[in-house]
Amino acid sequence: MSLPAVAEEDCAGPAAAAAAAARSPYRMLMRSISDEPTSESPYATGYRRVSISAALHRADPPPKYATSLCSAAFLLKLLQLVLTTAAAALLAEGNGLLHVPASPKLIFPHVTYTAYIVIPSVIVLSYLLGQKMHEMLIRLVLAVGIVMHVSAAVCAGAELRPNWEQWSEGSLHLGRWLWVLEALMALAAATVQAADLATSLTLSYRRAASL
Repeated sequence: MSLPAVAEEDCAGPAAAAAAAARSPYRMLMRSISDEPTSESPYATGYRRVSISAALHRADPPPKYATSLCSAAFLLKLLQLVLTTAAAALLAEGNGLLHVPASPKLIFPHVTYTAYIVIPSVIVLSYLLGQKMHEMLIRLVLAVGIVMHVSAAVCAGAELRPNWEQWSEGSLHLGRWLWVLEALMALAAATVQAADLATSLTLSYRRAASL
């Protein structure tokens, strides 16, 4: 600042000094940071009157689902959740009737059903909340789920085959058929996941072709 400017500021009094300080680059920067983001700058960094959701998604807002709750994508994911839950219930009930001791073959189905009750639940909730997970992440979940559900059905069959004749009376007979239904539910869930994955890839291909 030049000497004549300093002299003029001193003569103008405290009001002019305050106005000059307000116009300083530091004050202007701090005011821009503390102000509420405007429509012209939706991703501006602000701390005043900003909702928690906006603060969390300011840097990378998740895109909205373009489809409704009646879409094939949502219904297929809901069906996956129902089938996996049914398979887990049938496996637990069959174990209770057959009194099968802990076996490494049975650990994998339990892990599969537990994981794929939680993960599709999160995806379904994301639909209900109107927010979208990344499509590539959903495809990876579906691909892994196909392998895991088929493997869970194979594990149940591997345990059933050597004991089929022994489990032929009373509650044992009912228990083995519950395990058969559990394996069928797991295969059905894998089939639905494959259909969901194929639908997602087909839609992406059509969007790319239309551009």
